[in-house]
Amino acid sequence: MIFENNAAGSKFPKWVWWLGLGVAVSWLLVSPVIRWLSCDWSEAGTIGDSFGAVNALFSGLAFVGLIYTILLQSKQLAQNSEVLEMQREELGLQREELKLTREELAKSAVAQVKSSEITRTIAILNANSILLEFHKLAADRMVGGHGSTWKTRMQYRGDEEGRLQAKYHLEKSIEISDEISTLLEDLNSKSTENPST
Repeated sequence: MIFENNAAGSKFPKWVWWLGLGVAVSWLLVSPVIRWLSCDWSEAGTIGDSFGAVNALFSGLAFVGLIYTILLQSKQLAQNSEVLEMQREELGLQREELKLTREELAKSAVAQVKSSEITRTIAILNANSILLEFHKLAADRMVGGHGSTWKTRMQYRGDEEGRLQAKYHLEKSIEISDEISTLLEDLNSKSTENPST
């Protein structure tokens, strides 16, 4: 690479530091040398004029340094624009990924809602099955069926209240059976639905 890190941490080529140091030392030494070479100020002016070529040399070097700096800045601007373009493309890809993630999350939420509806329906179905079993047993006992004891059968056999209770439990059994059938149909339709809808 053109630039190297020096001890001070700035990024200039080492030769630029040496050149700058040489120019500074030369500038500091020129005045005493001219003074030492001639004691007369008129001669000193002539000697100073002879350094006009050196002045032109340093002006040319300054101009070359300026051109060099402009070229480096133009190269750095081109690199920065490439980096910005890559970042723009990366942001576009991230935006697309976020869109896909959002769509997947929406699908997942819909599937979760359907799953909770199915779980709720199954819980209601189980509760109704228990109620159905209860009403069947109660109706059977009221009319003196197999689930009742001898004492219960004797007590309700021919008793009007027992027949009314049995009728109530049978009607409830039929009502719960119908509800269970509806729930099973609903459960079947929910489980066969397409989750993406």
